[in-house]
Amino acid sequence: MAYIGKEPAKAPLTSSDVADGIISNAKLAQDIISADTALGAEPADTDEFLVSDAGTLKRMDYSHIKGGGSWVKILQQTASTSSSIEFKHGTSGVVIDSTYRAYCIVYTDCYASTQHTISVQVSPDTGSSYDTSGYYWVRHTVNYNGGSQSVTNATGTGELMLLNQHGASLTTGGNGIIYLFSPSNASSKTTGISYALECSDGSNYIRHQQVVGIHDTAEAIDAFRILPSTGTINGGVFTLYGLTP
Repeated sequence: MAYIGKEPAKAPLTSSDVADGIISNAKLAQDIISADTALGAEPADTDEFLVSDAGTLKRMDYSHIKGGGSWVKILQQTASTSSSIEFKHGTSGVVIDSTYRAYCIVYTDCYASTQHTISVQVSPDTGSSYDTSGYYWVRHTVNYNGGSQSVTNATGTGELMLLNQHGASLTTGGNGIIYLFSPSNASSKTTGISYALECSDGSNYIRHQQVVGIHDTAEAIDAFRILPSTGTINGGVFTLYGLTP
């Protein structure tokens, strides 16, 4: 504006000249860190952080500091009179593709409507159907009663990784871990290994079981399910993890 008389001397703007809370986020440039918008997920590789390098502020991509080869929790499900527990790509945030090189299912306090065997089946069509043949496995069992051991194997069965003798109540239920390797690789056959830990059979004997197996078809798998040999899974928590490259 024009002045009448003498123009006031120029002076730098100071913080005391600006009232608190009057500068909005819209007035700030996009490279100003304002914390106005929250990040609700793991940062992308190109997301940046500010760091002080010997007193000099620098920006750094998240890719330089994120961990590698870690297990990521994908989904947890609780069984309640369930005919099966399914993990399907694209459902409830489940990712079964090249994002993860291996998968782990940890189950605890698993029991069913009757003493049963736990099995795994895989699907190449996101759970529309499951392969019910072509599984090969071998199981090693150690029983608490006298330390007896047994080895069982099967070829061309309708399911993979049989963990038998899970009880029909919480006190005789089972706990275990199931690993599946490279299921999304269409050029390889899905392999797996599983462990039943502190698994009590119907006579309250402790069993430790280890099963290794293969699905003898080279195809991309994008879903798998856990099911009992008979009845329903009446209880248990099943948590799926993925191993990042």
